[in-house]
Amino acid sequence: MNDAMRSLMDGDVPAIAADDAPIAFREIAGAGWLVDDQGAVLLVALNEANDQPVPRGIDDISYFEAQLNGRGMMDYDLSVSGAERGEILLRRSLAYACLALRNVSEQIKIPVRAYISMSQGGLSDDTVTANVTFSAVRDGVAAYIDDVGIYEEEALLELTSSDARELLPESGL
Repeated sequence: MNDAMRSLMDGDVPAIAADDAPIAFREIAGAGWLVDDQGAVLLVALNEANDQPVPRGIDDISYFEAQLNGRGMMDYDLSVSGAERGEILLRRSLAYACLALRNVSEQIKIPVRAYISMSQGGLSDDTVTANVTFSAVRDGVAAYIDDVGIYEEEALLELTSSDARELLPESGL
């Protein structure tokens, strides 16, 4: 995690439960993963009808996965602002990321990472927004994000499958 995320969390990852993720995101995580014919690791629910081919340059595959697997975290129901809004969005994002990572099939041998980003948005850059995406990590291929610590404009967290099992011991799916 970068310094901005560490500051946002006051140095500690919040406790989460599966139902912190909105139901639509739990359904996405529960639908599982696929590996397409070009080797991209994709969330089934977001990519069942995908007919976009993976770019031919293998170095682009990490970005392609992150682009297709990424979604903004639901926040239309939040009327709160400031720290409370950020805390809710962080818990939602963490729960969704952990559920999805916990649901990566053992048949997928490529490690998948989740990336949670939080930043200021809205018309006046005064509304906290969150995004969650996923990308596999391959030997010899540039990672989607190589070093989360260098990002300064947004709070950024990278999670592995083992992080997900630790943060969310029960899958809840």
